[in-house]
Formats: sequence, C-alpha cells, structure tokens
Amino acid sequence: MWKELLGIDSAGVRDNFFQLGGHSLLVTQLIFRLREVFGVEISLRAIFDRPTVAELTELLLAEPDQRDRVEQAAIAVVAGTRESAPDRGAQ
Repeated sequence: MWKELLGIDSAGVRDNFFQLGGHSLLVTQLIFRLREVFGVEISLRAIFDRPTVAELTELLLAEPDQRDRVEQAAIAVVAGTRESAPDRGAQ
C-alpha cells in the first residue's frame, strides 16, 4: 500500500511514511485502504503518532477484537486470495 500511495519502489517496515513523502491527503487514502483490506478503523492521529508499518501493526494487533481480522486479512493478501489494495475502479 505504501509503495503504491507514495509512488516509490521500496519501503521497509521501519520507514517513516512522512519521511518517504507522505502527507495528510495520502493518510486519508491509507486509512481508506486499511479499512477496505483489513476491516479496521484507524484514526488520522494514529498514523501521525505511529508513522511506520511496524508501529501501526503493533497498534492493530494490540486490540484483541481486531487482531484476528487483521491476521486473517494479512494471510489472505500474502496467499494471493485477496488484493492488497482495493480496485481503483471502485474508488
């Protein structure tokens, strides 16, 4: 998601979204995609406070009601049974 949103070739789990070129408008797109792919609600503030994939993952997995949903969606993305981002036509 980050690579596509930011138009970059690579991003590590500890890279800062904003240092890679992210800004508030892209954060809103990221929130939408996280909701669509993982079925989670995350606030704008949470992304500003936790601007790395690693930090966001810790936040999402810390909430027991979201943990199973996030883990299952991540497995589906890796297995290729679910797209990693919503279809652009639907946006």
